[in-house]
Amino acid sequence: MDIAARKQRYLANPDDAITVVHIPARGGSTRVPRKNIRLLGDEPLIAYSICLARSLRGVDRIIVNTDSDEIATVAKEYGAEAPFLRPADISHETALLQDAQRYAMDWLESHGATLASFVTIYPTNPFRNLGRAQAMLDEVRRRTLVGTMVRVPFCWDRLCMEREDGSLVPADAEAVGLNAPATAPILANTYRRFLHQRYPGNEHLASGELGDIKRTGHFIGIGFHDNNAPEGDACYFEIEDPLERIDIDTDEDFALAEEMLHGFDFGYTVARPKEKRG
Repeated sequence: MDIAARKQRYLANPDDAITVVHIPARGGSTRVPRKNIRLLGDEPLIAYSICLARSLRGVDRIIVNTDSDEIATVAKEYGAEAPFLRPADISHETALLQDAQRYAMDWLESHGATLASFVTIYPTNPFRNLGRAQAMLDEVRRRTLVGTMVRVPFCWDRLCMEREDGSLVPADAEAVGLNAPATAPILANTYRRFLHQRYPGNEHLASGELGDIKRTGHFIGIGFHDNNAPEGDACYFEIEDPLERIDIDTDEDFALAEEMLHGFDFGYTVARPKEKRG
């Protein structure tokens, strides 16, 4: 079922539609074994994302999408559901997020759910502030897609090639709409216009110091509401806090996160629900 079909399903049954936070967590981490349930401070890594989701207003269900019984058990201890184990063919190291999302949405709908919003957050991004995450979730109710981005150092060779005379030729002329050699300032202005067109309503991403834009898995929200928004209506939040950019993938990432843990304002408590505590 695609976005358009899910919007029609929502329109047919809006009163019973739910908002789901979806946390994909494979068990087969190669660089750091059992990464998603390794302790960060006193709690498993995945607990930070689950506890954030529990603290967000307007969330009806928290689904951990995993192929691991061990991760499923930990997820339930912290107040999430793990109602299925993801099939092996979409759980390998190169599996696509879209496949995991599709499987979870199809599973929910096959068990009677109607989706209003479907938000994916990665467990490897533990540093999220509750207030900023709430603002993103609220925006999902007005958009078809809400995501996050970071600005990384701009590399001219991603956009252009330099000729012998020093002029710059676009590497992807069709994308940026420039078909002739240009000086760096002209190319920079053209690139900004390109960002304005691709990400309308997010002018702050295309102004100021020129930088390259990279999407992140910090927050990916899909809305199926009757908001009269075109299917391409998207909003991207820029992640500016260096701590919120941390994506844990190595032992060194864990060490850095441990050092920064007590200096970050989460805005919520990371702990098991009271009824789960021993």
